[in-house]
Amino acid sequence: MPPLGGRTWHHVRVSEAGEALLHWEQVSDWFRRSAGLFESVSANCTIVESVFEDDARANLAAARRLNTQIRDAELLLLADPCPDLWGARQLDSIMATVAEVGHQVVLAFGDPQGVERTVLWAKVASARRMATELQRLGVRLLDDAAS
Repeated sequence: MPPLGGRTWHHVRVSEAGEALLHWEQVSDWFRRSAGLFESVSANCTIVESVFEDDARANLAAARRLNTQIRDAELLLLADPCPDLWGARQLDSIMATVAEVGHQVVLAFGDPQGVERTVLWAKVASARRMATELQRLGVRLLDDAAS
């Protein structure tokens, strides 16, 4: 086989395998460090879900709590971003969805009847599913690392 910049195909495959192992270890370590982030994301989804049932004053208070928690989670992600591009995009999508729902509640002055509930509820359910899947991925990575 012709050399690739002085390397053979065998060396390229070995190098790629080493890079994949290093990436897996980085992602696994990140999930270990970020367990609290997933608890926060789950709490954010719970806050948003409660908005559809409460009165306007409680909903605006929930939107303020949500804003604070989203800001804190975003700061954590900026300080320690997910090393996996797919995971980082999923987290960005989850945070944007939860923030959007909170924003819609504020625009409706906290009135749950003033919010397009069907669409927002579907978005919250989607964000919760994505967060759950990322948590499951993290658990699998950590289980594999332990064995």
